[in-house]
Amino acid sequence: MADDVTGKAPADPQTRLAFRTWMLDRETLHVRSLNAPSSGRKATWIAKAMASPEGNWPHDTPLVAACPLPPRRKNKDDEDDPPEHGVVPAKDCSCGIYATTDLDIINGYLRKTSPVLGVVELGGRVIPASQGYRAAYARLAVILLVDEALTEPHRLLRKLADAYKVPAVVPHSSDPEDYRELAGLPTLAAEAEAWLRQVGGQPE
Repeated sequence: MADDVTGKAPADPQTRLAFRTWMLDRETLHVRSLNAPSSGRKATWIAKAMASPEGNWPHDTPLVAACPLPPRRKNKDDEDDPPEHGVVPAKDCSCGIYATTDLDIINGYLRKTSPVLGVVELGGRVIPASQGYRAAYARLAVILLVDEALTEPHRLLRKLADAYKVPAVVPHSSDPEDYRELAGLPTLAAEAEAWLRQVGGQPE
């Protein structure tokens, strides 16, 4: 479950950091998923089938993933019932909130229509992929102030960061985990130790 008190993505046992780009809702100072429909329009079937949730990301709570695909149905030739989907994200499904650890991937998404680049904290069930992760929960953790030719004016990005109560920083690393301290998050080792204490184990 999401932590409604801190607004942080829950750790099970650890959160992960990754890069992501968004559209910008200037009026409300929200970042917006790339597959979100334009204001006042319904999402197309292909947008609904994409994995990341639609719409604006909340300011104070994590975004929660849901599977947009209909339940699997039994075909007349199937002997067994189709397997249950299970938790989101499921290994045999494309659902989940996507983010990448590969800046080459991000470079393909950062453009005038998706001008906001940042670091997200991913939590809950997190499934590693070859170029990043897909997760059950995500929250914006850091806004990256890249060259203004590629993004929005920095003063606007700083206002956006203030709305999300996160830092806005000039990028200094291509490894998203290097932004953990700036985001005010514990190290992976500290998270693991705290989780072990919570479940009654002892770190070695």
